[in-house]
Amino acid sequence: MILRNGLRVVGAPAQCVLVGTAHGFAWRQLDAVCLGDGVATQLGAEVWSRAPARFDDFIPTKPYGPQKSVDVPTELTCDLAFLLGAYAAEGHTTFSNWTLTITNACDPVLDRVVAAWKSEFGVTARITRDPGKCPGVVVSSKTIVEFFRYLGTGRRASDKRIPDAILRSPRHLVLSFLQGLALDAYASVSSMPKWAICLDAPELLDDLQVVLGNLGVMTGRIAKYNKQYDKDFGEVYATGPHAQKLASLVPFMEPEKAVRADELGRRVFSVEHATADVIPGLPPGDLFALLPRAHRARFHFLTDPRTACTTRRSVERVGAVLGADMPPWLAKVLANGIHFSPACTVRDAGVRPVLNGAQGRTFTANGIVVSGSSTTPRGRSVGDNTLRSFTVFG
Repeated sequence: MILRNGLRVVGAPAQCVLVGTAHGFAWRQLDAVCLGDGVATQLGAEVWSRAPARFDDFIPTKPYGPQKSVDVPTELTCDLAFLLGAYAAEGHTTFSNWTLTITNACDPVLDRVVAAWKSEFGVTARITRDPGKCPGVVVSSKTIVEFFRYLGTGRRASDKRIPDAILRSPRHLVLSFLQGLALDAYASVSSMPKWAICLDAPELLDDLQVVLGNLGVMTGRIAKYNKQYDKDFGEVYATGPHAQKLASLVPFMEPEKAVRADELGRRVFSVEHATADVIPGLPPGDLFALLPRAHRARFHFLTDPRTACTTRRSVERVGAVLGADMPPWLAKVLANGIHFSPACTVRDAGVRPVLNGAQGRTFTANGIVVSGSSTTPRGRSVGDNTLRSFTVFG
C-alpha cells in the first residue's frame, strides 16, 4: 500500500492499518483498504536510540597492495554520520581501485569532508579539481570501501539507503547525517516555498520520509522527469512551516542555499489555510454540532456548503473550546500527532517473508500506524537479515 504522501507498507493481507471513518478510528485489513481511504500516519514520535550504533562485528579483509593502515571507527560519531550523509548525496565508489569520491563545488564543504576522513579514519584525503568536472574529495582504501559496504550505503545511486547504523543512533547523529544528505537538497522561496531533495534512490527516499516524520516534519513526494537521463527521479519535499522547521534542524552548508533558507525562515505562513491536512470521515457539520451554542458564531464556516472537508486546524480550534469534552478519538488525533493520507495504491505484492510484530501491539511502520501482526516496513530485502526494527520509530 502506498499513500499519496509517498509512505508505504508491505504486509500480509490480514495486516491492519488505522483509518479514519465517520464513526472515528477503525482497523482495516490491507486487502480491504480502498483507494482514497484516509490512512493514519504519525508525526513527531521522536523515538530515538540512546546510544550510538557500534561496529564491533566489522572484520576487514587483507589490505590491497601497499594500502596504508586506517583507523576503522568502533561506533557512529557526528563526523562519520556527516560523511555517510554526504556520500549518500554526492558520493560514488570505484571498485576497480577501491576509491570513494564525494563531490561538491563549495570549498568549505570539501574542507569539512577532508577533515572528517582524517578524524574518523586517520587518512589524508585529496581534493581533485579536474577541468569540466565538479571538484571532489577522494580517498583510496579497500578497508574503507569494505566498511561502507558493511554499513549498507549502496553500490550505486539507485540502491543507496540510509544505513541502519544511522537509524539505530541518537537524534543528534541522525541530524548530522541529514546535514550531509542536504548537500543534494535545496530550498525554494518562490510561489511554493519548500525544502526538497531529488534523488534517483527510491528506497533512500522511503527511509528519509520516515526519519523526517519522526522529527515532526510532514513531507510529500512526487516524481520529476529528468530530460537529460530520460527518466523520473523521486523528490521528497516539505512546504510552509514544515520546510522552515527542517531548514532550522538541518542548516545548509553551502552559502547560497543558506541565504535562501534564511529567507524561507522569515516567511509567515497562515495555519488557517492548511486545507490539505484533513480528518476523513468527519463532516464539518458534525464537528460544528459538538460546539456549545455560545461558541458557534465564529465557527459558522463549518456549516457552509462550500466547506467540503474538515481540516485538522478546525479540529484544533474546536478542541481548544471543548477541552475535556472533546470526543476521545479526536483527542487522540491531536495528542498523538495523527494525520491522514489517502491510499493511492493497494496491490498484491506477491509472496515474501515479512517481519512478525507482537500480537495486540500498535506500531508505527514507515510512519503508518499498524496493528501488531505480520508486517514489515519497506526496507531491506529479507535475505540480508537487516530488516528495519519497529523499535526505531515507535
